[in-house]
Amino acid sequence: MGYKDCGGYEVSVEEIKSLVASIDSYNSVSDKEGELLYNLCRACKEGVIVEIGSWKGRSTIWLGWGAKEGNNKVYAVDPHSGSPTEPGSTYEEFLENIKRAGLEETVVPIRRTSMEALKEWTFPIGILFIDGDHKYEAVVNDFMGWGKFLVEGGSLAIHDTFVLEGPRKCTKLLYECGNFADITLLGSTTYAIKKSGIGPTPYFVRRISELPYRALYSSGRRLPKVVKRLGWRVLEKYPPHSWRYPTKRRAL
Repeated sequence: MGYKDCGGYEVSVEEIKSLVASIDSYNSVSDKEGELLYNLCRACKEGVIVEIGSWKGRSTIWLGWGAKEGNNKVYAVDPHSGSPTEPGSTYEEFLENIKRAGLEETVVPIRRTSMEALKEWTFPIGILFIDGDHKYEAVVNDFMGWGKFLVEGGSLAIHDTFVLEGPRKCTKLLYECGNFADITLLGSTTYAIKKSGIGPTPYFVRRISELPYRALYSSGRRLPKVVKRLGWRVLEKYPPHSWRYPTKRRAL
């Protein structure tokens, strides 16, 4: 893959993969999901980039290099108070990973909870990536609260929408609110484009798009590894896109 000039730096997708390879991937993005975030940020023309939930910086680095190429900023919101399985602060490790990736001037850490940071937020958002508290109420609050600042044509991405109940249930609101188009599932990340007033998409479309993933997850040991590996590669290259259900355009 070719190299991209990023403000005096040269970086390729393969180099970003190397940068994040040593970072704990617990509930974080895969390389393919990271590449998606990178490309979304590269194409962002209006508004800043906001990440809700940074953990140790794996997804932040993907977002950050995309933002760096687009001369943008990533506001990384996370209290860095650890997790139930790994208590204790992750802040110093996060900062070290961001420094090692050369993104100190691009990533702006906000060491607060999502709702605390939201109280003082005023900037328009071009890319919103939600991967914070995975309880249903928390994901909905992130979606509804931060989503108000998402510009028309901006991108929303929610992680863990296939594997965890809170984010998965929240995607139903994404389909029903009638303000998002091109809703797509890649791995465990659901992403969409903000287009106000286009009308809701039936949730069964989401269920259909999940079928190939569910088939591979549930196959367990029944399928040879080479077949499963091939299946995942096909889904990564050709993710099941949600088609637009024909509805009348409605005013909000």
